[in-house]
Amino acid sequence: MKKERNWDTGIGNFIIFCKVLQCKEFKNNPFSLNLNFFFSIKKFRRSSLWGQQADIILATFRWLRPQYYNSLLFSGLFIMLANISFGQTGTFAWYNGSTGNVWNATDVSKTFTISCGTGCTVDVTMTIIDPNNRNCDPDTYTTNPFDTGNGCLPYPNGTSTEVDNVTGNGTIIDPWDSDCNPVFTQTNGSYGLNFLTFAVNAFQFHEYVTIRYTFSKPVYLSNYTISDIDYIGLHWTFEPTLNQSSISKYEAPGNSYQDEIRVTAKGANGLNVPISIAAGSAITVNTATQTAKASYNSNQNGNVLPADPVGTIALSSTYAIKQLDIIYSNGPDDASDEQAHPEYYTWWVNGGTYTMSNGVTQTQPAKGTTNGASDNQAVRLSGFTFQACPDFTFTRTNATVCAGKTATIGASPANGTAPYTYSWVGPSGFTSTSQNPSIVNVTSAQAGVYTVTAIDVNGCEGTTTAQVTVNPVPTPTINANLSICSGATVNLTSSGGGTYAWAGPNSFTSALQNPSITSATTAVTGTYVLTVTGANACTATAQTVVTVNPTPSPTVNSPTICSGVSTTLTVGNC
Repeated sequence: MKKERNWDTGIGNFIIFCKVLQCKEFKNNPFSLNLNFFFSIKKFRRSSLWGQQADIILATFRWLRPQYYNSLLFSGLFIMLANISFGQTGTFAWYNGSTGNVWNATDVSKTFTISCGTGCTVDVTMTIIDPNNRNCDPDTYTTNPFDTGNGCLPYPNGTSTEVDNVTGNGTIIDPWDSDCNPVFTQTNGSYGLNFLTFAVNAFQFHEYVTIRYTFSKPVYLSNYTISDIDYIGLHWTFEPTLNQSSISKYEAPGNSYQDEIRVTAKGANGLNVPISIAAGSAITVNTATQTAKASYNSNQNGNVLPADPVGTIALSSTYAIKQLDIIYSNGPDDASDEQAHPEYYTWWVNGGTYTMSNGVTQTQPAKGTTNGASDNQAVRLSGFTFQACPDFTFTRTNATVCAGKTATIGASPANGTAPYTYSWVGPSGFTSTSQNPSIVNVTSAQAGVYTVTAIDVNGCEGTTTAQVTVNPVPTPTINANLSICSGATVNLTSSGGGTYAWAGPNSFTSALQNPSITSATTAVTGTYVLTVTGANACTATAQTVVTVNPTPSPTVNSPTICSGVSTTLTVGNC
């Protein structure tokens, strides 16, 4: 167990996680506990622990000052591992001079394959989303809105060692001339090795550039820092009494600015996932919008060193994510400050002839109203570590049914943490959110592969398929209704099946395709049902009606008469 130094009496922000005989301290995780001298026994049922599920029982903690005892005494800590699914850890590292991921200034999208242990890889795709062409890349410096002259001269005029990095001449007293010493979004850039320099030229504060990471499988994010989030106040920029500058206000490059970072993330289900933002003391965080911005003061120079923790935020997630957006722009406080003080910009708005600090005059053409512009803003992005979600295994339920029946399919995941949600798609526009969906009165058009995505309580996902096979139903034919006299033969005929099963009145049954009933009596009158079974065991029925008419039994009277006398013969029972 690793001890945290400088513990004080009675209050803390840690828990201890034990598995078998190994213990790790998880400091500042979202389920940290404030522990006093003594804790009565409490049980936290199925609490989240870095995306894992556990039953935690805490009992009678005692915490003593390390300067007295240099130890942590406890009478009981038990973590019962229940249905915990551990993924594997990967590291996304930027180029360090020999290895690591490389991002060139001209790149727009690139996929990096990151190892996360034996048999585990995660593809991380990074994409620049730049609808206003404000990301600092080579084309931004040749087509930017700040310098219509497409270039930069040394300033003050002829006396500076500033180098023009892009061919063409811009306006000398143009504080938004971003062709001077361009800063690109790239690895091994202005912040050197092991970091990504993320640079923007925002003309208005609501113009954003986004770095989007998409992950081939859900991951838990940790150890992702964004630093050098700082500002320079507007009043400080233009007041020599504050900045002790010897140059005039219209010679100052860059002007004021304010770094602002907004973070968004999505889970496997496409819904927003909150990201934890731990911020330094010089940063203001809005948890509702997940925005971190430099705490702006117009009268101060809030510029900090890249490694200064006061200008750093650390990002982590306790729910698995598949997409992470880092959205960068100039902050609204600086923009509002500029718009509230047009007196600083009369020389920019109206133009005119001005005298430089070296005595040289320069004519500035009218530029029009400014609206919160900034110059060469940049922040430093570290790599990050992640815990890949475990691979799910599934017990699948396929369905083989006859047309017209009900097909029920299903999938039971393992290695995740219940409860799960399900999303099925299949032929003929089929969708379902049931674990075991049914398709009633199924047709051959609904046969095929059905794909399900299962998402567990932590946002981890797995995908599998189930097969629906729909066998055709045979089409039986049968002879038409029959009407015969008693004593005749009933001949039943049929076709269309592999096997046949007849059933009818008077307990009649037959497995013949064309059975006969000889010497039929009226007792066999009625409906005859044929069940035909095809090669795939699917059945169909047909029926016919047989009517047996009774045979007449005539009677004739036998009169006795004298010769020559007429008589009448009578026939009965006809």
